[in-house]
Amino acid sequence: MKANASIRVLQLGLLAGFITVATAQEKLFCLVCEKGPLSGQVWKHPKGYVCDVCYKIETRCDHCGLPIVKDFLKTKDGRFFCALDKGDLVLNQVEAEKIFAQTVYAMGSLSQNQMALRGSKPNVTLFDVDYWNHQSGKTLDTSMRRGGFSQTRMSGNRFTHNVLLLSGLPREELVSVCAHEYTHLWINENKQEGRDIELHTIEAICELVAYKVAGRAGYTNQLDRIKKNPYTNGRILDLLEADRQYGFSRVLNWVKTGTNEVISVTRQRQIAGPVTTASSRVAPMRSAPGSSQRSPPVPVGSRALKLQSIARTAGGFQATVNGVRMNEGNIRRLNVEGRPSNVYCLKVTENSVTVTVNRDKPKTLYLNQR
Repeated sequence: MKANASIRVLQLGLLAGFITVATAQEKLFCLVCEKGPLSGQVWKHPKGYVCDVCYKIETRCDHCGLPIVKDFLKTKDGRFFCALDKGDLVLNQVEAEKIFAQTVYAMGSLSQNQMALRGSKPNVTLFDVDYWNHQSGKTLDTSMRRGGFSQTRMSGNRFTHNVLLLSGLPREELVSVCAHEYTHLWINENKQEGRDIELHTIEAICELVAYKVAGRAGYTNQLDRIKKNPYTNGRILDLLEADRQYGFSRVLNWVKTGTNEVISVTRQRQIAGPVTTASSRVAPMRSAPGSSQRSPPVPVGSRALKLQSIARTAGGFQATVNGVRMNEGNIRRLNVEGRPSNVYCLKVTENSVTVTVNRDKPKTLYLNQR
């Protein structure tokens, strides 16, 4: 006998790709309490189905958002991890140090030893308490939670380095965090004194290294996470393009010998000479192939955002805006009213898309809107 359950989407945690279906076509069992077959209202999570009783449980897994009932892990700073996630988390200082060392070794191979540090070996410490957050009354503010922190100091004529890593990260994510924080140390050693590099560009360089390390290790889920993460304000897309055009070695040399705050990239052609142009510019996607001239400026107002189509895909709805496809969580570089802008896709429905331009107020575009 088939269960007749109304399915709703369980939008919890950090995972994406939720799917809504109208009626269950098989016997369903709750992933949390294991009861079933289920009937009535059922909630769908990427890992399985959750009954309406368990859905109302307020204690949730910090990683995937599943309600917590039994066989869970709790850290000193009050984070909970479900039985499905806790086995993949790094909670041990020795294991964290080993992963950091393996990541540094991979970076040495990736950069052909360009990223070797001159200073002492970094001191790596795993923290249970998420001390980057601050207390507001009795409520812990988790909006600024970070996976790591790095610091470089001068001790006489020598650099000393410290890295702090948050416990409870999945192993693959911790590799990305280790690569990111190590790159900060390398930048601290190699950026010329008095040289200003835009903050978002610094973070994007660190994320580029994390992206390349994850790619070499085959951690494809990390590649997607890094590209979608708004932490760099879209600069990661510029750095990925710079890596493609100039090569990784020249991007690293720009950190050491460049003179400007951001890296300039263009999708029209590869640029010869040092990567030291004054600002980050991405040529319009519709430029003529092989053109050696930069496209003329687009008049203000002539390229306002326009929703052209919406397609249903296995991962949800996909919107096409100004000729560029985007899913929820994507950041795309588009020309908006004559300026290259970071367009962040917040939500896609069957007839609309909600975006922000350079982190301005959200704007909803509709099909056939004039």
